[in-house]
Amino acid sequence: MKAEDLEESTAYSYTMTLARVRGRLGRIRLQDLTEDHVQAWMRWALQEGRGRGGRPGTGLGATSVEMSLARLKEALDRAVTRGLVRVNVAREVTVPRKARRAERRAQGQDRSAAVERRGSARFRSCDRR
Repeated sequence: MKAEDLEESTAYSYTMTLARVRGRLGRIRLQDLTEDHVQAWMRWALQEGRGRGGRPGTGLGATSVEMSLARLKEALDRAVTRGLVRVNVAREVTVPRKARRAERRAQGQDRSAAVERRGSARFRSCDRR
């Protein structure tokens, strides 16, 4: 996919998403990049990859890591097509199910807490009548 084929906001989002990867793997020559490098980046991103928003040094959410990994895979597919590398070393790398499950569980707890807060606020407003 070429940048000129994307909406401006999508191209910007992809750029920012790939910046997460580039910041950690950018020093490695494309031809020297291995699946182990990508796996190590993914583990780092899940454990301490947050640079802004939230508490820096804490892990990124599984969805954010999956988005970054997807953009990396697309970029490496393009590198294969252009003959810059022979294989896409990120093709088989996936975010562990455990991380995705933990994120879904946390989102469910956040939703439950929000519903509970709304319910208690409604109850208090009924009390005032």
